[in-house]
Amino acid sequence: MNSALRSITSFLVVLVLACGGASSGLAAKKIPKARLAKGVYTSPGRVYSIKVPALLEPGSWNEERQTTPETQGAFFGDDMGRGFFILLTDNRGAKLTLDSIATEYQVGEGLREKAFVTTPRGTELRLAGIVKGGSPLVSRTKHDGKWVEERLDKVFAQSLFLYGENILQITMATTTLKGDTRTEPELMDDAKKRLDLALEGLELLPQR
Repeated sequence: MNSALRSITSFLVVLVLACGGASSGLAAKKIPKARLAKGVYTSPGRVYSIKVPALLEPGSWNEERQTTPETQGAFFGDDMGRGFFILLTDNRGAKLTLDSIATEYQVGEGLREKAFVTTPRGTELRLAGIVKGGSPLVSRTKHDGKWVEERLDKVFAQSLFLYGENILQITMATTTLKGDTRTEPELMDDAKKRLDLALEGLELLPQR
């Protein structure tokens, strides 16, 4: 598997890191004000701009990371374990198609939904699921007189699509907090609705 395809199909690893802030260990830096102004983020090279979904203030953070030589990412999160990130992968070398990307995802324990949808941006690959223990947040419960810590789960919804010579991968993730009475399908439906709202704030900029 080439490095571009690895960067796309390693979304579960990236998802676990996405709400972990700088502690993820990836080379990261705070997004400069020149690219994040009035709640709108513009990618290096002006490939796209996007309105950042509302996060808790204070407690929100943002980062840019070069996750692979081909892939640059913008990451946003807050102290409640909510996260949003967008990855831009240079596809000139790999020349991947959505079909070839889709074959790397198999519906199973973590990935619950996979489908192609038609949008104003063209065809998109939509994914949704849950990562057990994928949140940086932990719950503490007492068992036999001892405190036991357990990482909470993370629900996600994601869109992947091609734009020019790039692949865009946009993900909305939420920690499943203790006491939330919603079922996993209900939580995923909520994540998908918030992903749609985020995509409404996406502008693909003209490429030379």
